[in-house]
Amino acid sequence: MHVPVAAVDGIATQLQRVARPLDMAVWHMWRGATTWIEVLPHLEAYQNDDGGFGHGIEPDVWHPVSSPLATTVALQYVKSIGIPTYHALVQRALAYVASTYDVAASKWHPMAHGVNDYPHAPWWHADTQTGRNALDGDWPNPTVEIIGYLGAYRGDFRHGPALYEDLVAYITHATTIESHALACYMRAYEWLPRDVQTTIYPQLVRLLRATIHPEPAAWSVAYVPTPLDYVHTPASPFFAEVAHLVAIQLDQWCMHVQTKGVWTPTWQWGQYADEWSIAHAWWTGKMTVERMMIMAKFGYIE
Repeated sequence: MHVPVAAVDGIATQLQRVARPLDMAVWHMWRGATTWIEVLPHLEAYQNDDGGFGHGIEPDVWHPVSSPLATTVALQYVKSIGIPTYHALVQRALAYVASTYDVAASKWHPMAHGVNDYPHAPWWHADTQTGRNALDGDWPNPTVEIIGYLGAYRGDFRHGPALYEDLVAYITHATTIESHALACYMRAYEWLPRDVQTTIYPQLVRLLRATIHPEPAAWSVAYVPTPLDYVHTPASPFFAEVAHLVAIQLDQWCMHVQTKGVWTPTWQWGQYADEWSIAHAWWTGKMTVERMMIMAKFGYIE
């Protein structure tokens, strides 16, 4: 099953109404109209003077101050569009995350203080006493993803050896794993030292199979973990382990494109109604561009 050119053109028309300039720029680059150089100014718009990112680059939290989690979202864009590692935007982002490591806690905290002062999803709401949100207690997110980036781009990060040990210990002893934490491991995996990859691969395969929601009918209508949340290309070392599930979801996506066009969030904030309508549009653009690019990697776009 393949998506015809007419359907792709129809999506482009829908995206023009909802997508952020950043995601539209990524779309045009993917379609061959521009290069990463034209995307760069739109990504730079979310970067602060300290090198970190904020300003709603993660559409569920609008805090303008830099945070480690928002910076990982920016680095996902960096990888996706191929900005060279040596570029100042990348190096400043890496310097920011290196500087925000909490030595005492052996982790990065997802969000900076002050989240509650700006529109945000309820899961990012911070405790008024500690200033931390509920997701702060989940060690891998975004710590494991940051370990991957620093290992790949800044091999001199001095806490690296100890953090690799923590990364292995966490996954080795995990009987289950939160879906976003697993995504952090999957994003980091390709950057990890070969011996670390070899050690954690069997456990990641087990947790991947256990975490993906078992009912394909739920993948398109509920906020549940799906195969393509973790396997974004047939070159993934995990593709063969869930290839049959990936095929099912790719067929679902093809049908979706041809009947509905863009993808919309399967979640709600339940607060900040006006701002959520804007975030809903931002997510629609971001999700749709990302999913079309994934489909292309699997050969599903004509």
